[in-house]
Amino acid sequence: MNVQEKMTMLKCYAYQKRESQGMEGKEAGMLEDWIDEEALAGEVTPEEIDQACRLSEYEIMYFEEKRFTIFPEEQEEILQWLYHLTQSSLLAEDTKERISKAYRLLIEEWKRPA
Repeated sequence: MNVQEKMTMLKCYAYQKRESQGMEGKEAGMLEDWIDEEALAGEVTPEEIDQACRLSEYEIMYFEEKRFTIFPEEQEEILQWLYHLTQSSLLAEDTKERISKAYRLLIEEWKRPA
C-alpha cells in the first residue's frame, strides 16, 4: 500500500468517526488534522497529499452508505507508517506529536480484543 492510499484510508476513517461523534468529533480531527503539505513536507509530496484528499472525497461521496473498512493487514501497515513518521527527522516536533496522538488512538481502537 502506498502513502497516498494510507492517507486516503485515514481521511475516510476520520470522516466516519466525525459522522458518529458529530462535527465536534475530537478524535476525527486527531486522525487527519496533520495530513497537509506543510506538516508532511519532506516525507510526502504535495501531489500525494492532494490525490489522497481527492480520493477520500470520492470514497465518501460515492460510498457514503457503506461502512468503510480497514482490514487488519492494512491497519498494521498504517500503524507502521505512523510510527515511522513519529521517528522522522524531516518533520517538526509539533507534527510528530500530533501523529503520535493519532497513532495511540488507532492502537487503542484497532488492538482491542474482538
